[in-house]
Amino acid sequence: RTVRTSTAAPNCPTRDGPISDVGGAPFTANGSAPLLGTGLSANSGTVMKSAGTPSAVNNPFNNNNSVSLAGTGLTLGFLGGGSSSNATWNVGAVGGAINFGGLHAFSGTQTFLGTGALNIAPSGTWKPGTPMTIPAGINVTNNGAIYFSLVPAVQTVSVLGAYTQSVTGVLKEKIGPPPGSNDILNVTGNSTLAGNFTAVLGAGYTPSNGDTFNVFSTGTRTSSKLTSPWPTGSSYEFIVESSRSTLTPGVSRGTSTIVCR
Repeated sequence: RTVRTSTAAPNCPTRDGPISDVGGAPFTANGSAPLLGTGLSANSGTVMKSAGTPSAVNNPFNNNNSVSLAGTGLTLGFLGGGSSSNATWNVGAVGGAINFGGLHAFSGTQTFLGTGALNIAPSGTWKPGTPMTIPAGINVTNNGAIYFSLVPAVQTVSVLGAYTQSVTGVLKEKIGPPPGSNDILNVTGNSTLAGNFTAVLGAGYTPSNGDTFNVFSTGTRTSSKLTSPWPTGSSYEFIVESSRSTLTPGVSRGTSTIVCR
């Protein structure tokens, strides 16, 4: 299937029922108009952006196979939320970007390819239900939210490139049980941090004095203007312990450690 559209409203495909892209079948967009409507778009084949100005799928979108930008400087958005199970996301050559809006739940093996960017829009939320590694060459910008807290199991997201969290961005992790077990965002490259970074207590966890969690790591850091309301209770509070913490002003790298007192 190939969609060639202009930005004029009459040329925008509208789907209020489901679209199922069966395994092996390509769906190619080389225009700029959005896919509108409320119906679910389920991809078990290949969704490809091959040309044109930025375009978007505004419907809920489930990626069960492959999304690919086949060129340089292309942008494709998935702004209606959805899920991603055992899927590939290819941002293409330099300058390519995939934008996420709505709630996107990730499960199974996620593969990220290309050189470009993954952007979480202010309306977007990532729900990492599986360990994910985003390779060097793909930078992540969080203008929305990464909510580890939405899934019960502890997860790790590793960004081998750069990570930017804007003033509208939120990063929320789970800590415990047991002590030392927690979600974590590991950044190998540079981090630019703003917005909100916090944690919630994992189900069944009661903090004790001295409980320690490494909640974030980064290679280098250019700025940190985070609001970090760590969990507190009538008999405990969490504080940032390490002087090497990336959340401590004047420190350029290291691991963020919070400790129960």
